[in-house]
This record gives sequence, C-alpha cells and structure tokens, in this order.
Amino acid sequence: MATSLKRRLSTLGIFMLTLATAQLHAETVRSSRLQRPYGGMLTIGTSNKPTFINPVLTNVSVSASIVSLIFNGLIRLNPDGELESDLAKLWDVSPDGLLYTFYLRKSVLFHDGVELTAEDVKFTYDAILNAETKSPYRPDFQMVESFQALDRYTFRVVLKERQAPILISFSKQIIMPKHIYEGTDMGTHPYNFKPVGTGSFRFKDWTEDDQITLEANPDYFEGRPYLDYVVYKTYANKSEVWSALMRGEIDLIKFISREDYELTKADPAFNAFAHPSVFYYGVSYNLNDPVLADIRVRRAFAHAVNRQGLIERIEGGYGKECTGLFSPDSWAFNPDVKAPGYDPREAKRLLKEAGWEDSNGDGVLEKAGVELEIRLLVDSRNSDMRKIAMLIRQQVQEIGIKLRLQLYKDESELTNEFRAARKPQAHLKFFVGDTHDPHETLKEWHSSNKRSARVWLDNEASLEIDRLIELGSSAQLKKERREVYRKLQRKIVEEQPACFLYYPYVFHAASKKVGGVDDLFRVWMPDYIIRDFYIKGQDDVDE
Repeated sequence: MATSLKRRLSTLGIFMLTLATAQLHAETVRSSRLQRPYGGMLTIGTSNKPTFINPVLTNVSVSASIVSLIFNGLIRLNPDGELESDLAKLWDVSPDGLLYTFYLRKSVLFHDGVELTAEDVKFTYDAILNAETKSPYRPDFQMVESFQALDRYTFRVVLKERQAPILISFSKQIIMPKHIYEGTDMGTHPYNFKPVGTGSFRFKDWTEDDQITLEANPDYFEGRPYLDYVVYKTYANKSEVWSALMRGEIDLIKFISREDYELTKADPAFNAFAHPSVFYYGVSYNLNDPVLADIRVRRAFAHAVNRQGLIERIEGGYGKECTGLFSPDSWAFNPDVKAPGYDPREAKRLLKEAGWEDSNGDGVLEKAGVELEIRLLVDSRNSDMRKIAMLIRQQVQEIGIKLRLQLYKDESELTNEFRAARKPQAHLKFFVGDTHDPHETLKEWHSSNKRSARVWLDNEASLEIDRLIELGSSAQLKKERREVYRKLQRKIVEEQPACFLYYPYVFHAASKKVGGVDDLFRVWMPDYIIRDFYIKGQDDVDE
C-alpha cells in the first residue's frame, strides 16, 4: 500500500511540475503580448517547395512548418525544450506508466466553426496507426495498445509497455478534423491543399507559383496573433532566397550559408543568428575488425583528431566539439565524463602499448608485418565530408595511421558485395544529435535499428548499451532517466564505438522590422511561435 501511494505521489509530482512549467511559460508569453502591436504581414522565403498540408502525412518540405500554424497538437515543446499544454490543458500518467490521459480545452473551434473534441483526437491517432494511411509517424506509436475517447473532452492512450518518451511523440503530432476526413482517402483529399485546423492562423490561398498565404485566426483560443498575415514565398534556390531578403522582398529566412550570414550580420537592416546544429559529424567503427577491436587503437584515433582544428579549417570557427551522444546543452549530458582530447603523444603511447611500431621508418606503424591501415567510407557528394576526411587523414598520419578513403556516391552502393570487396573498417557519417529528447538520439544507437550507428558492434558492450537505452526509455521519472543516460554516456566514452567530431552551425536571418524572432532562432525552433512575431513601428526599427 505504501509503495503504491509513493508511486502515485511521484507520478502526481511529475504532472504538477509539468503543469507549473507550462503555466510559467504561458504567463511570460501573456506578459510580453501586452507590449506588442497588432497588424502587418510577415513574408518568409524558402527554396523548399511545399507539398500537401496534412498533419498525418506531412513531415517534409516547408509544409511541415506551415502545419504548426494551422493546426495544434495535444501538447507541444516550447522554445526551452519543455513540454507544455496545447489542446490538452492538463494530462496525467498512471503509476504503472501505461495510461496517459489528456484533458482537452473546451470550446476550441476548427476554422470552419466546428468544436474540437476527443473524437477528433482519436480519429487522428487511429489514422496514424492504420497501415493503409502510410503515415510517417506510425513508428512513433508502435507501443500503443489503444486510443480511447472517454468522453467529449477526455482522451486516453493505453500502452503495451512503459515508454516515457511517448510524450515527445505526442508533442510532434497535430490533430485533424474528423468531420472533414472521416471515410475519405487522406492522400488525395482536396483539403490537403486548403487545410482546416484549430491554429493561430487560417489558410487563405495557395497560388500557382507556390505562394501560400495564411491569415490571423481572430477566434484562436490563446488569443489572436499579432500579425494579420503570414506569407510563404518559394524560390528556385537558397541564393535566390537570400537575394530576396536583401531586396526587402521577404522578411525572414532560415538556413542560409555561412558566407551569407557574415554579410547579413554586417548589415544594420538585419538580425542574423548562428547556433549549433542538432546534427554532428562522427566516425563509426567496425568493432568486429581485428584492428579496431582493440580499444587502444580507437582511443588513439580519438586522441589524434584535432576537433577544434577541423572546426577552424572547415567551418570558419562556427562549430561545437562533440564528445559523445549528448550535447553539453542536453539534460542527459554527464559533465563528469571526459572524452579523449587532442593528445598525439598519448595516441602514440597507446599504439605502442598495443604492439604497433614503425619498424622500417616509413612513418606507418606495423605489427607482424601488417601496416596500421584504416579504410574509411566517405560520401563523395558532400564536400565538407571530403574535407573532413582529408584533414583527419593528415592528423592521424602524424601518429603512424594510414587512412585510406573509400568514396561512394549513393547509399545504395553500400551493398554486401561492396563491403566484402572493399572491407571498410569505419564510416564518416552525419549523426542525429539531441533533438527534443535523448530517446530521439538513442534510436540510432540501438542494435535493433537496421541503420544503427553501431551496426557492426557485436559484443558484451553492445548488450550493455542496448540495456541502458531500453532502461532509459522505460524509466518514468526524469531524474531516473538522467542517471541512466549518464551511465550510458560513460559507457560510450569508455568503449569509443565511434570518434565523435563536431556540431556544425546553422544560420538564419530576419529583417529588423520583425520583432519576437529571438525565441525562434535557437537549436530547437518551434514554428508555432511565429504567432508571437510582430511588425515593429518605424521608430523601433531605426533604433
């Protein structure tokens, strides 16, 4: 009885803390809203041609950004990466972690005037789980046993097994109107091109040149947005988008080049933003290879790579060193774990200890007459990867390792026959780093993932890594998950299944007449907060 009560109180504590965080953020937003003017139009430029706008099917192109302005989800991630209420004003979790219950706001209207209810929520999630729908979000909900509309404003999710990160999946999914889509083919529905949601902006029109215009929703349940209109303009390429910004044709652009960022930053008419990406470069190893099976060789490789040197030479200084699975900005990061730093002397010592010596004086180490060579797969289409590979080859050559680059043009080339003939030992890759939750990062590192970053790893360490990943996903309390992930980070750094390199930066820019943009341009950029952007008065722009 005491144990059950303790578990219930723990669960209630999670719920109350989540609610308090959401309320604090909401109060901050409400306070700032009182000081902002209404009216005006924001024009956003993109070279990412829009596709249809359907929350169950759309996950690519600029349409994915537009979705969060037209629709809402049950919950959402705010700019600080914290979960907060959206359509669900409250939610709770059962003590066993298998029941998630969401309590919907009342009187939330779709843009056509129909009230949103739990039936719309259930319809949306049932559609995702329906294999015939072919939703890209279906894998996120495979642990779900059932979705239930308990009454008009209460929605419940029953899980097959505990999965704490499920809330992140709910924060990414948007709710659709059942009365419009029920009994139809979602993939060909005409409303995919004139969507109806509950969001802060309503769809207005979509022209033949792929210009999409949204207008303010005066009945939005969190208050009318400041802007009257948001317009998305499509251009042929990123260079044309940036030129349009310089001409004053658009007001905002995301993901510009470093060169354009430097020019924009120097122009007093614009605000420019630079942040580390959520992706990072790394070299994954074949740990079944007899050379790389020796952890001393893997650690020596890590000590030989000058990460900061790579950042300076390739990124012009715009990069952040990566020392493991988690970014230093992540709540899962373990500050007590130190990854191998740049230390060529220590690298040479480790290789000597492992039996590698330069017996013939040619600069390449050998053991039993075999040279210390590592064959590295490199995507030849990516110019930065080619540069990284060449610089690493120079760096590891200093400690006696011969790095042979094996270029490929497409992932389809990496067949079993290719691997059998080339016998690659390592792979330079672009990894998914911290996004919304550590679980998102770790999906790539579990051995069950066919595209696992450690697909070649097959030993006791692999089993332990899998165990920690699974334990972290099932732990209900964030404190428990943090402890598990800190152990995982320590294990990864100890084993060095990959050489972690760096996070490159991404760059964005906006006209100075646009206010409220600072909240958008972070590592995590929720598009829904465009509703809090506003057009400044001329005096504010001049300042």
